[in-house]
Amino acid sequence: MRLTHLAAALALFFCAAAAAEPIEVLPAIPHGLAVTIWMPRFPDAHWRRQADMAARARCRDEGGKARFLRSALLQRTERHGQLGVYLYDCLR
Repeated sequence: MRLTHLAAALALFFCAAAAAEPIEVLPAIPHGLAVTIWMPRFPDAHWRRQADMAARARCRDEGGKARFLRSALLQRTERHGQLGVYLYDCLR
């Protein structure tokens, strides 16, 4: 019984650790951005909206407007979930 409680606690810990990771916004293509996010499952509508908001904020800071280009799954792990990338073009 204690072993199942330990396994459940570890599973919750790893899910929370994956969810706590920040969204990374990096320059990618010329005048564009790559938003990478660890998520439980790719694609996910909630994380897509989070990526849209992050890209809009970064492009607005640079004086442009974000336009979605493409998304892709980069990595799949048992511990952290799936790493997705969303590419945006910053139109000026």
